[in-house]
Amino acid sequence: MVDRLSAALILAGSLILYWQTYTFRKAPFASSLGPAFFPRVVLVGLMALSLALLVWPSGREAVRAGNFRERLAAWRYPAIAFVTFGVYAWLLPVLGFAPSTFLYLAAVQYLLRPRPWRAMVRPVAGSLAAVVVLQLLFERVLQVILPHGRWM
Repeated sequence: MVDRLSAALILAGSLILYWQTYTFRKAPFASSLGPAFFPRVVLVGLMALSLALLVWPSGREAVRAGNFRERLAAWRYPAIAFVTFGVYAWLLPVLGFAPSTFLYLAAVQYLLRPRPWRAMVRPVAGSLAAVVVLQLLFERVLQVILPHGRWM
């Protein structure tokens, strides 16, 4: 029941946001894809996943058994992700897209799965590669201006 309700809300929100992408203004120098292309791709994927969850719910029930400490432990990772994303949103205008996104991706990978610093080489390299690809995708292909931060 909760799965279907969540899926219906996500589907409705995605449809509203998809409709809002038609209000994006296109710059005269922009590519044929325009600034609405990437949000539409993401929203179509989100709509497909929410439709799948609506049709085929997971069948798992929420954690209700156990004491308060066990129920609180179930919310540990979502809380870490939420707080980390809040810090990322705060750092974005200060540091700019590239440094804050790199820090966010590396921090989330470490906080959600703590490991020795030597084992962080692959996640840090992956974070760096993701930042480079996203920077090129948004600024070169989609021609979306990303925040550069106050220091630039």
